[in-house]
Amino acid sequence: MAIAVDLSEDKLQDGMDNVVPGKAHVVMQKFHEYGSKNGDHMADFEVVAHDNPAEVGKIHREYFPQKSSVAWKLRALAIGLGLTTMDECQKAKEEGRALQIEYQDGVGRQMFVTFTENEYQGKKSVRVEGNMWPLTSDKCKGHPRNVGMLKRSGVPLDQIPAPAESKPAAAGNGGAAKKPASTTATKSAAQPAATAAATSSGGDDEDSFGLG
Repeated sequence: MAIAVDLSEDKLQDGMDNVVPGKAHVVMQKFHEYGSKNGDHMADFEVVAHDNPAEVGKIHREYFPQKSSVAWKLRALAIGLGLTTMDECQKAKEEGRALQIEYQDGVGRQMFVTFTENEYQGKKSVRVEGNMWPLTSDKCKGHPRNVGMLKRSGVPLDQIPAPAESKPAAAGNGGAAKKPASTTATKSAAQPAATAAATSSGGDDEDSFGLG
């Protein structure tokens, strides 16, 4: 007997996961141009390192509206993936022209992000928003990173800032400082090659590229 399945409330997001808030190292696996029902662009990020190792391997989908009032979000994505620079954005704005960016060229590229909890009309969700930075950003020394993936990024390792040192345990807590844990990047359908992930965390959050 056939069963009727009502999909009217299903967003049909195959393979999407609920990622918890925190700093992370991600790979953009797909970019869907005008992919949402509202015509917004969508990007799928695979988590290859996270403050919480249990999040590694998850896929997060981020939406990028077409409104000019939130163009800063597409701009932050392009800068984070190394598709443009802040100087190029500033020049385009001064010349009164739109910046032409091929986001499909960013598929497979890596960046650092911070997932934050967002509440809109009473509904909570976790988003990246404008918290995206290139691998070479000094603002991401506190972000965990997958060293194996960094070696495959094409970015010279000497251009990627070293992670912030872990803070020692406070005196009187009955123990020595804990060593940073090592995790292994989870194998996923979107990223078939599993890579050892050396992660480290610490440091304070930073604002991204003056967005706001």
